[in-house]
Amino acid sequence: MRFKLAVVGVIALLLLSPAYAAADDTENLIKVGGESRLVVRPDIAHCFLKITGEGESYEISSKAAKDKISEMLGVLKTVMGETPEISVLQVENKPKGKSFEDIYQKDFITGMAKAIKGEEIPETKSPVRKKKLTVMTVYFSLTKFSAEKILQMMNILAEKEIAFDKEGLFDLPFEFDLKRSAIFYGLVDPDKYFETLATDVYRKARTKAEIIAKAANRRLGKLVNITGGCGDRLQGSVTLSGRSDLTGKDLGPLSADPSRLVISFSKNFEFKLK
Repeated sequence: MRFKLAVVGVIALLLLSPAYAAADDTENLIKVGGESRLVVRPDIAHCFLKITGEGESYEISSKAAKDKISEMLGVLKTVMGETPEISVLQVENKPKGKSFEDIYQKDFITGMAKAIKGEEIPETKSPVRKKKLTVMTVYFSLTKFSAEKILQMMNILAEKEIAFDKEGLFDLPFEFDLKRSAIFYGLVDPDKYFETLATDVYRKARTKAEIIAKAANRRLGKLVNITGGCGDRLQGSVTLSGRSDLTGKDLGPLSADPSRLVISFSKNFEFKLK
């Protein structure tokens, strides 16, 4: 999502102005910042679900995890009215709990300690092999959602032990973590808010600069540079730092709240003083 300032006047001022002022003219420059925020309703839900299957072998545990994904799709169709495309982001196979090798090693060390003390060593029983786990992290997006439907979906998936922790359904995730199921809410087309935010940011910055110039008995001149701020992206209350590439697309500003997303944009402006 590249930055697109829809306010033609601001673009023209930036393109026609030099990127920097001469060193001997820095005292005739004033730098001010502008920031603007909007509260909007999210229109897309980005779902990252941790699905776990178990069995006597990895083949069985993998099949159990895939069966849960199929069951999850049925829940989505019934509750959300959608059958989204599922992307598998990560697959991990591991023993459930401590491995039997760890248990055997512990029993061996305990037996050796008893032998050194002259105590009787109990007969070591063959440890029971632990079950295998297959953990899949899947991603999908939903566009037909409400806070009520999302909670209903999460409740059902928790009850069926497919995803989510029933004790933490009301916890709002503010960090992205592949170790747990979470849903983040964003915008299908964040670009449409750039015009409103960019206009407001520039207006606030110029007003602030005019007040400062007047206080110094100077007049405000043309805009000579735009720098800093939040680059070419809108910001939200949740960020997937270094992780948004997992989905193969830029997710943009995000919120943990399905009904409310605060988006912001900021820039620094340099003006000439007369």
